[in-house]
Amino acid sequence: MCSLVEQVYKGIGVRFAAQIIDGIILAIIYFIVGFVMFGTWSWEVTGLAATPFIFVVGIINFLYFMILEGTVGSTVGKKVLKLRVMKEDGTACGLGASFIRNILRIIDVLPFIYIIGMILIARSPKKQRLGDRIAKTVVVGVSVPTASTPAAVSEAPVEEMGFCVNCGAKIPSSAAYCPKCGAKQ
Repeated sequence: MCSLVEQVYKGIGVRFAAQIIDGIILAIIYFIVGFVMFGTWSWEVTGLAATPFIFVVGIINFLYFMILEGTVGSTVGKKVLKLRVMKEDGTACGLGASFIRNILRIIDVLPFIYIIGMILIARSPKKQRLGDRIAKTVVVGVSVPTASTPAAVSEAPVEEMGFCVNCGAKIPSSAAYCPKCGAKQ
């Protein structure tokens, strides 16, 4: 779990970059699945023959995001870019919340290429798309101390804590927004 001091809500740019990394991984998987299903490396399978492939690809896509975010808090792309999905209260996302946030990805993708999701992220203080809002999850940046700086990390001053003016949650006194309710401080 991340401490509140480490949480910084992440917006469209870095999340899009993580999506590209995940997309490359998924494209390789889809390519292999296509070969297994059709015995060809060609993308020329169309019509009803393509229906089972589209269904399988959709299931793989959903399970990739749901299982990784629900069990370890990040997909490969998010891990590379030091992002984590967690509940608004700072606890682990879990499979239940991950299921909700990822089943609603269908709406966020509409009308195409995540337009609804991008608009919602841009307009949200916690940078949440619809799936995040309903599941009460956030995507945050995680600072991970390096092996070469353990002394610096342990000697770092403890940040003074205060309380949110809106919900009363304990937060760093320097926080601009409350991680729990998103209220400006």
